[in-house]
This record gives sequence, C-alpha cells and structure tokens, in this order.
Amino acid sequence: PCRRWPFGSVLTSTNPDLKLAEGKQVEIGIKQSTWEERLQYTLAIYDIVKKNIESSDPGGITRQIGQQSSQGIELDIFAKPIDSLTIDFNVAYVDAQYDEFEDNSGNYKGNSPRNIPDTTANLWVNWHVLHNWSIGGGSRYVAERYADHANSEEKKLPSYLVFDASLSWMPDPSLIVSLRGKNLTDEEDYVLASYGSTQWVLAEGRSVELGLNYQF
Repeated sequence: PCRRWPFGSVLTSTNPDLKLAEGKQVEIGIKQSTWEERLQYTLAIYDIVKKNIESSDPGGITRQIGQQSSQGIELDIFAKPIDSLTIDFNVAYVDAQYDEFEDNSGNYKGNSPRNIPDTTANLWVNWHVLHNWSIGGGSRYVAERYADHANSEEKKLPSYLVFDASLSWMPDPSLIVSLRGKNLTDEEDYVLASYGSTQWVLAEGRSVELGLNYQF
C-alpha cells in the first residue's frame, strides 16, 4: 500500500511560517504460518519519505530543515519446535538519510539522522522445564548511531549487545513468581541516547529483579 499523511506540527505566533509536515510510505510485506502453525514469520520492505521535517536549535527555536527518506526491511519469526519451547526473533535494517537539510549550522544533505541505528535485533527463547517452571534467555543488539546531524565520528554512539535471562515459577494459575536478570555481562557500551553534545544516557548495569504477579 501507498499512504500519504500529515505529521503533527504546531503553528504558533513564534513560528507562523512553518508548513505541516507530510509523508509518503510504500510498504510490501508477507505474513505466513506453516509447520502446523509452529512457525510464523512476517517480512516487510518499506520506503518512507518525510517532507518539511523540523529541528530545534539549542535556543528552543523550531525550524524546518528539509526532507528525510528511509528504506528498510524487517523480519519477525516465531517458532515452537516442541510444545515446551518457544523462540521469538526479529531483526531490522534501515538506510535513513537527509535528502535535504540546511540550517544555520550547515548543510547535512546525505547524512544519517541522529540516534537511528542501521541494524537492530532481538532474540528470546523460553523453555517450560516442568508444568509450573520455565526459564528464558535472550539478547538485544543495537548498531552504532550518530549523536548529531553532522555525523561526527567522535560523537558516534557505540553499538551494544545485551543478554538477559529469567526464571519463573507458577505455583498456582493465579500466581507467578519471577526472577529476572538484565544486562548479565554488564555491557559498558549500553548507551541509550545522547544528551546534549558531550553527554550520554547510560542504561542500567547488571541487575536482578524479583517479581510477583497475582491475578484475582
């Protein structure tokens, strides 16, 4: 399908000349279930163009700086090879760039938008060991991404690969006790985003959580 829609823009007395942002998206996909529904997958390819995109400078003034386009592919897979084992996996790749981008700080045509990794992937495996016990484990990957419009190498955010695990016990259909471990390898490059031009927002280090879920 091909869709065209306006993106949210606010016209105020301080920026009366702003045009409403517009976008066009073309997407082709396939979704299929096979192997007696033990294997399901979705594959999508898309092309998105956004016009009249906005950017805010350090003084808080919003300006329209041009056009951005993105071409990408996404794959989602769910597998259940045996009744007690499930596997969820997804991976996405996107090639995003500014087709037009010029403001007071420079011309960034052809650069990648900030904070957008070209590759992300997630994997989670869950195994019901006994009728009321299950263990799970997985990983999350995010590729490098730029922290500024200029695509400065010294400000590039690092890629990271994080591993998590869980142990759940269901003594009763209405009660689940879970133990979750996050960032098990204590990944030092687990950076969520940039803050300003010289600071990073770091995620939690290795942590363990105990959860209780009761339904009544």
